[in-house]
Amino acid sequence: MRKHLSQSDKDSLASLERGLQILFALERFPEGLTAAEIAAEAGIPASTVYRYLRKLSAWGLVTSTPGSSRYWLGNRLLSLAGKVPAERELVAVARPHMTALSRRLEETVLLTQVSGHEAICLERVESRQVVRLSFDRGVVLPLHAGASARVLMAYLEPEEVDAVIRSVGLPRYTENTITDPDRLKAVLQEVRERGYAISDEEMDRGVRSISMPVRDPEGRVVAGMCVVGPRFRLGDERVPEILSALREATDAVTRDLAQRRAGPVAPRPDGPPARERATGTDRPL
Repeated sequence: MRKHLSQSDKDSLASLERGLQILFALERFPEGLTAAEIAAEAGIPASTVYRYLRKLSAWGLVTSTPGSSRYWLGNRLLSLAGKVPAERELVAVARPHMTALSRRLEETVLLTQVSGHEAICLERVESRQVVRLSFDRGVVLPLHAGASARVLMAYLEPEEVDAVIRSVGLPRYTENTITDPDRLKAVLQEVRERGYAISDEEMDRGVRSISMPVRDPEGRVVAGMCVVGPRFRLGDERVPEILSALREATDAVTRDLAQRRAGPVAPRPDGPPARERATGTDRPL
């Protein structure tokens, strides 16, 4: 006997279909689309598209750059699918530097990125220590607690910070979690001034994390790189060493992103590339 759908069920399915149509339209255009272009591609009224984009953005399924009218698929899809293409540019460039950093410090290293009103772990290289911190690729993290995410929150626009607080609040995970909005904003200012974030047992007892922003060649913060481990191994005496190693790794990612986007230097028929002959080194200009 066929079961007939109620009007409520039909409306829910229609709503789901419209959301998927928007995501599929963005999938076809990795360079991004404006709301009007999405409406044309998906066959949905523009007013409806705007309403769906707001909700999809809040969930991290769609993202946009401040000041831009274009939308792209969001990294929250990483937590749904388990992964996005493994060789995405940022992850592909950062992974070897994360591995070197993890081996150098013997601690777990994370690469995180803003996803809606949360952060998401794009990649991780685990420590070889017996006692270590483990994170799944795609795990979602709160922006306000823990250095790996707070270093990202620090570079959001003030109105974006307020939107995060309104949307998801400031849940407490331990007695060290910052739950007061004014105190959080003061700490975010400190992160911007220092250029790094440190978290002591804010998400889990006995855990310390230290993070720095990863910038693209234009200077925009595109991710955070974080060293995380047991508090007893990441004492104050190691902080300068960790910060120095983190700075080298994040600078290297920025440099390699610039080189990757510039493309290879074509060799001359009579010798090495011009930049090597002129400088006597293979450093990028």
